[in-house]
Amino acid sequence: MRCRLWCLLLVLTLVFGTVVSLEAQWMPVVAKQKELAYRLDDNGSKVITAERRGDYYRSSNGSIMNTWTTIVDGRRVGPTRTAFLNAGTGKHYSINHGAQKVRLLHQMSTPILPQQINVEATVGEAVINGVECVGLKVLVNGKPTKGVTWVSVPYDLDVKLEFPMPNGQWVVKELYDIKFTEPPPSKMRFPSDYKIDQSECRGCGNSPPELDPARK
Repeated sequence: MRCRLWCLLLVLTLVFGTVVSLEAQWMPVVAKQKELAYRLDDNGSKVITAERRGDYYRSSNGSIMNTWTTIVDGRRVGPTRTAFLNAGTGKHYSINHGAQKVRLLHQMSTPILPQQINVEATVGEAVINGVECVGLKVLVNGKPTKGVTWVSVPYDLDVKLEFPMPNGQWVVKELYDIKFTEPPPSKMRFPSDYKIDQSECRGCGNSPPELDPARK
């Protein structure tokens, strides 16, 4: 159940997450992040069923590094897992630090374009974790849901997403302690001795593994 939940969260991140332009200079970001799954009990109180916390880094060239650790009873358990988008090569990675392995998930064949926000279609404005945002309805198969994603238009940054699950639970993903500063270079790479697996990579074809600028 938890695996299916976090797989869905990964899909939501790819669908609703910040997109980057290879030609633009992006506002760099250093932030904390958390993801919660919860249900409502008979009294209407939230009961957390799953939780992850981690760090979010975006460099001025658009590369994004996400780190996550599962939280159980307020404590971090299990290995830290990382998702990395290298804007220079268009490659998406999943990094397992416990196993010292890197899986190349996807190789983009076309440039990534910035989000085009239709301000007239927003559901309101709010300051979310210190950042001015507009709310956008979350669509599934082109139809609006009760979910809302709060986006900073000038920074092209998704600050908070709240989304209903088919099983009646809700998922909340948000950034906090947000600072618009360049991440340390050490945070935007993975160790050179990690083994890279691209056997299931979409868009990679049969090309052999190559030395990625993030692998240092």
